Amino acid sequence: MPYPVAEELVRRWSRPGDLVLDPFMGSGTTIRAAASNGRSALGIDLNPLASLIARVGLNTTDAGSDVAIYNAARISVVEAISDTVLYPADRWRDRIDTWFLPEAQYGLARLAAAIKHVSPKGHILDFILLAFSRTVRRSSLARPGELKLWRRRFASSPEDPVDIFFREAAHLHWSLVALHAHSPINPDVRVSIVTADAENALDAVPSADLVLTSPPYGDAWTTVAYGNFSLLNRIWLSSVDETFAELSPATEDARALGGSSRFRAEDFDVDLLEISAALSRAHTLVTERSSERARQLLLFCQDMFSLLRKLVRTASPDGRIVLVLGPRRVSGTWVDTGWILGEMLDHLGCHREDRQKRRITGKRLPSRTLQGPAGLANTINEETIDIFKVTSRVVPTPSPHRFLEISPKGRN
Repeated sequence: MPYPVAEELVRRWSRPGDLVLDPFMGSGTTIRAAASNGRSALGIDLNPLASLIARVGLNTTDAGSDVAIYNAARISVVEAISDTVLYPADRWRDRIDTWFLPEAQYGLARLAAAIKHVSPKGHILDFILLAFSRTVRRSSLARPGELKLWRRRFASSPEDPVDIFFREAAHLHWSLVALHAHSPINPDVRVSIVTADAENALDAVPSADLVLTSPPYGDAWTTVAYGNFSLLNRIWLSSVDETFAELSPATEDARALGGSSRFRAEDFDVDLLEISAALSRAHTLVTERSSERARQLLLFCQDMFSLLRKLVRTASPDGRIVLVLGPRRVSGTWVDTGWILGEMLDHLGCHREDRQKRRITGKRLPSRTLQGPAGLANTINEETIDIFKVTSRVVPTPSPHRFLEISPKGRN
């Protein structure tokens, strides 16, 4: 979600001092918009790389005092480069050999060893790790600018990763300086970042005055596979900090909302086709073309309903839940995810106060998502912003069925 959109929604639907919650935090745009405008903020995300990006973006970065600190940190890493190497665990060897030429592997391993040797702490460590993450992507054979791991057609000798790191760290530092100058963090607010499955983490969340989030449009297994996108970065980050791969990034998309049956139970305690007329219509149309895709659609909606139950409990009385979503196509059927989730929230005791639409120019997704590129399609031309007021708490008993592989270690 663009920062101006997040900031406008934060200002309109919360007050200074309120708690703003984003259970699908991503890179932390909502959290920063809240903290910059005097609201406390709590962000949750399953992906530890997303949490790293959010933490770095929330660090106060001053063009004066911090320039020397960050510059000294990147220089100290480069000066520590030696013949000592530190590779990720052996279980990642096949993927490393697939996506990195030998000279790139060697350079990244030397960088990892240097970072481990220097052992920066706190926000300096986060800064160095994020610069290293950006270096990994640019040193790989993955096509730049893609949301999937697609190999470059022609592999050439890459630039030395040490040189890439030195440049990326400088670019990252100055982008943080510009970010802080544009939207400085209010020092009096409390901000928390949690790396965890959102539904589990919500059990410990205090009452939120505003829930503002852009949830997944569909399951990551068949739409935007964020685990796949961050896989290479997290493999190499795990050489320095194993928490980046404690739960395998290779299976993250299958473990996420609506993911593979290998990681979840498929029975459910609520008939969503009765609750949501929009889902019932879409499910019928999709079933005519593909029963498997219809099943995937229903599994995603079932998992979203479980999360929405928790969100309604977490939201304060008369609080707001604001969802920024786009429609998607499933087997050629147009599915309005925002409207479907709205009907679920209505069942849970919320009232839709408003629906706004925002045009998106040039946002295109691959027409095929798992099997490789087959051209780009204008699958999302607009997003909807749905605003709900929590009016009562008609919250059914939660389903006992959850993922079988859950609870990554949180980092506050």
